[in-house]
Amino acid sequence: MIAVQDNYLTHNEINHFMGLWNENIALFTEPIISFYSIDLMTNDFDISSIQNNVFDRKYFYKMRLQKYNESFDQIKDFHGHENINNYIIFLNDNFTGGELEFENGLFVKPKKGTLIYFNNNEKHRVRNCVGDRYVFTCLGDIQVDIKWQIRKKNII
Repeated sequence: MIAVQDNYLTHNEINHFMGLWNENIALFTEPIISFYSIDLMTNDFDISSIQNNVFDRKYFYKMRLQKYNESFDQIKDFHGHENINNYIIFLNDNFTGGELEFENGLFVKPKKGTLIYFNNNEKHRVRNCVGDRYVFTCLGDIQVDIKWQIRKKNII
């Protein structure tokens, strides 16, 4: 299952996440997929104000801020995750490319504040981008209580 919710984060919540980005603590990840990331499981940043603490660390194995751009080689093959539940929120959209592409043919164009949920059966990849693409990513086995806005929700 794939679900997409536009405008999931408020402007203030996006600014909060972007304010946590710090080049001095970001680590480069490779070789399967390349990006810079800040591990929110080990760094003690307060994100409890985001959507009434729905992204509480106790529900996730991985939680991080990630940055991609054209200087990184992106994964060419579709892949899945070991964790059952995957949440990605776009934190900006002032770049070119960077779509989340699913093996079933669905493309999700990055839009600031948009939440994408998918389970581990949905193989995906990130298209190359030009400019810095920031996302908040959570991976875990417990499905959290997302307050979906039914009129805007698109479930595939």
